[in-house]
Amino acid sequence: AIALPKQVSPEQRGVALRDLMFDENDDSRIVELKLGRLGEWNVRLETDNAGRQTLQNETWITPSTTWASVTPVVLDRFPKTSKTDQRQQWVKEVAETVSRSCELAGFPTPSFVDIDTTSWLTGVPRAIAKRRRTPSGDAPLGDGFPSMPYGIGKPVRPQVHVHLTFAQPVVGPVIIGAGRFRGYGLCKPILEHRRRQ
Repeated sequence: AIALPKQVSPEQRGVALRDLMFDENDDSRIVELKLGRLGEWNVRLETDNAGRQTLQNETWITPSTTWASVTPVVLDRFPKTSKTDQRQQWVKEVAETVSRSCELAGFPTPSFVDIDTTSWLTGVPRAIAKRRRTPSGDAPLGDGFPSMPYGIGKPVRPQVHVHLTFAQPVVGPVIIGAGRFRGYGLCKPILEHRRRQ
């Protein structure tokens, strides 16, 4: 997906995207996306999107007071507390970091932030791939998003799924966190208010 700022008019969007999406004969062009260690994708403009809810703008921009992550939010900074030794403090610190991520992306401060490795949305992979220790080393266990790639030798930033509650409805798309320009931190409105207990 390509998310342009809300201030860009439909006419300006057309001018900006035309050469990227169409060739000189007005046929849709194949665009190669280089994703570093994750490989390459060849994508083409989808013109037959009838009935495909995820391709409809309303799916991602409908005003809502509750939003849940579809791709995990990569934290803007590393927590100072230990996840294993100080779990409650770690959760509080990560929730505060996510709140600041909302502000940095131009959204209001959420009134409540819930975090987990599992998404609140059905069918979404875990925030990170689960692993198990075996005698021959670590092995993958189930699905999960890969860690967002960074430079060689740099530590991997924590990534979590989030459930955000705002005091007033927020218009999307809501994309937050350190990976918001790389496909991470995309949220979807939840029209029926549900929170894990």
